[in-house]
Amino acid sequence: MAREAGLEHFFLLTQEKSEVNRAFAFLLGAQFCGALNDNLLRYFLSFSVATGGIWAGELGRGGQGWVGLAMALPFLMISGFAGQTADRKSKTTLAQALKKVEIYIAAVAAVGLLSGSLVLTFVAFFLLASQSAYFGPTKYGLIPELNQSQYLSLANGWINATTHLSAIIGMGLAGPLYALWANGGENWAPGGVLIALAYLGWRMANHIPYQKPQAPHLISSFGWFKPYKDALSAMQAGPGFLIAGCWAGFYLLAGLALLFLPDWPALLGISQAAGSLLLAILGGSIGIGSALAGLLSGSNIRTNLIPLGATGMAIAFLALGLIPPTFTTTAGLLFLGGISSGFYVVPLQAALQYLAPEAERGRFLGAANMLSWTAIALASVLFLILRKYCDVAPHRIPLVTGLLAATGILLALPGPQTKMRQAVLST
Repeated sequence: MAREAGLEHFFLLTQEKSEVNRAFAFLLGAQFCGALNDNLLRYFLSFSVATGGIWAGELGRGGQGWVGLAMALPFLMISGFAGQTADRKSKTTLAQALKKVEIYIAAVAAVGLLSGSLVLTFVAFFLLASQSAYFGPTKYGLIPELNQSQYLSLANGWINATTHLSAIIGMGLAGPLYALWANGGENWAPGGVLIALAYLGWRMANHIPYQKPQAPHLISSFGWFKPYKDALSAMQAGPGFLIAGCWAGFYLLAGLALLFLPDWPALLGISQAAGSLLLAILGGSIGIGSALAGLLSGSNIRTNLIPLGATGMAIAFLALGLIPPTFTTTAGLLFLGGISSGFYVVPLQAALQYLAPEAERGRFLGAANMLSWTAIALASVLFLILRKYCDVAPHRIPLVTGLLAATGILLALPGPQTKMRQAVLST
């Protein structure tokens, strides 16, 4: 019955005759192109500075940790202000402007790659991360504006699925494009792909219908921390802070996994292209798990999927750190961990969007973004400590990831579950 309900709601969400559903499809497309650009450039840089890469050693051992930090810092710096702007302005207008800015940033990255400049490419990556940070509250805030509340779980499932589909393609493309570029082949190809994706995303964003501002008279605070403080204080009145904290926990685990995997090709004796397949398996399985969670949820927000997902992640990553690594076992355990991740994160996203007041939704989501990217930054710092200063072997770092995932099983206890479920049912 749950599966039939999920398929029925998927049909209602995606039928072409609905103007609202077409608008959501364009939002999916715009965020897909942006996420694909983020993943493509991130993993291109990660392969370049990792062991055996063309820029290996220029950022020190474990250099991909600096790439992760460059991705995380903009989200920590500007998510609060981005959330205020998303409440004060039309989210549609913001989305279209931000996607246009992405085209110019992609052009900077293309010049850096064409000239072989790590500095210019790294600066472009930081700017692209900043654009994504500003887009986050706008994107997640548009989901409930374009969909009725009973479709929030399903909509978030598909947002996550397309995001991680972009990870599959981005990770899969990063390896071959890197090999082509590093071997002196078509140096224009990586930058050309980035520009084309940015342009396509902008065109799709232009088809999202105008949505009115939710808090047009909001006075923006330009202090770095005050927007976060105000939003987190408001979230503590209900389960919002708990939900956002659990959501951030997912990004701590994912951040660690995406940092240790670029070292796996040297560990397994495989090519960078084959190594990108492992990254694609993790990203793709998270997308599959997210879509399944949305379908199983149907018109409900099923918080009971959260501890199930945490348990699966803990088992997968602990086993990955204990079993002698082979390509087959690594791929299988990454797939299990990814499916479980989707079950964990989709109910959390839907619950926070549903419970956030309309006039404060952008600020709530901006604060949640800040917590999530704080977790990603912590993952980068933890990775640097483990690899550079503690000399922990890459195949043992999943043990840390698994132990962190095990703490999420505490959500199986009646207290947190009841608090989340009652808040959703009473709203």
